[in-house]
Amino acid sequence: MISTSVPIELRSYGPCRYLEAWVGYSMYQMLQTSAFMSGMSILITFFFKYEVVRCIELPRCRIIVIVLAFHIPIFISMIMEVIMIITQSLPDDVRQCYKLLNTNVEEFSVIGALSLKTLPSIINFALISGSVVLAPFVCFFYKNKILLRINSQLNQHSKQRKTLIQVFVKGLTIQAFLPLIFYVPVFALYFYCILTHAEILFQQYFMTVVPSLPALFDPFVTLYFVTPYRRRLKIWMRIEKASKIMPVITSQVY
Repeated sequence: MISTSVPIELRSYGPCRYLEAWVGYSMYQMLQTSAFMSGMSILITFFFKYEVVRCIELPRCRIIVIVLAFHIPIFISMIMEVIMIITQSLPDDVRQCYKLLNTNVEEFSVIGALSLKTLPSIINFALISGSVVLAPFVCFFYKNKILLRINSQLNQHSKQRKTLIQVFVKGLTIQAFLPLIFYVPVFALYFYCILTHAEILFQQYFMTVVPSLPALFDPFVTLYFVTPYRRRLKIWMRIEKASKIMPVITSQVY
């Protein structure tokens, strides 16, 4: 994504630069959707953790409805992206224009452009931007509700259980900070580049990579800070003997 050009230019490097522009543009939209979905998975995780802490067993149909409800913004975004692909990259005149533009491909090829001149692009931009702004607030909201629930029952637990809860809370805090750490800086650079047309290489190359990292690190945080999971991993890695593991089930952490 080259923010110094007007409109913002999308470029393809490596072997993909030899593909037609509409293919590269479609792949860009797919990467954007995957980053959006990975971010939404973090919010869903926090919601269900809160339900577990409340000791509420949700019926299967309600779980499906909740997951689908969380994905409504993604479905809308996907529809907007399909419309943009059909209208901005598939028409014959557009394809011919990019074929002429990329006739002598060397280092890169131009696969499309970003602008807010069409309704689908505005809606898609608003959905993604809104999710970036809201994600940290939603994570901290559920984190605080989980902590309130845990603290209200803390005196009822044994010393051993309290130790497990403290470890769980540390992991929960790290998970709550993941969207703030990975989303806000890179999207702040994104907005800055759009407004000023400045060129920042980190933003250009990692715009679709960094937002996917919270979903990558979140399971590892869970594995490490939920004591039964961590001990099971140590046993598999032969760091700890099986005889040392305590009879603790996952629900005890909550």
